[in-house]
Amino acid sequence: MRSASRNSEPRASRARCAGFTLLEVLVALAIVATALGALVYAGGTFTGSAADLRERTFAHWVAMNQTALAQARSEAVETGTSAGREFLAGRDWHWRMDVSTTDDPQVRRMEIEVRTSPAAAPASRLTAYLYAATGSL
Repeated sequence: MRSASRNSEPRASRARCAGFTLLEVLVALAIVATALGALVYAGGTFTGSAADLRERTFAHWVAMNQTALAQARSEAVETGTSAGREFLAGRDWHWRMDVSTTDDPQVRRMEIEVRTSPAAAPASRLTAYLYAATGSL
């Protein structure tokens, strides 16, 4: 009879230690759900940031292209405002350039804003200075 009581006691203690309680499972699921939610949020933020950076990079290239075109012209850059469109990376970009004088009469200041549409906020702004002398030194 003693051997029967010995066998029943370890079985009962083994049964209590064999698995997780419902509370432990629910706590573990809550921790996993919180971690997965944070990962999904971080992934979405990264994707949005990458798209924004790509747009700003292309807009900056458009502004740099306008600066290079102004430098390549043989005539002096006239003061005033001009605007136009440029097709780059599969889309139209709208740029506006304000050219003004500086303290040095041979240098022009160019401010270029590039937008995805005429009504959108500027995706890029660039200020450049251009030597505008027409004669030789």
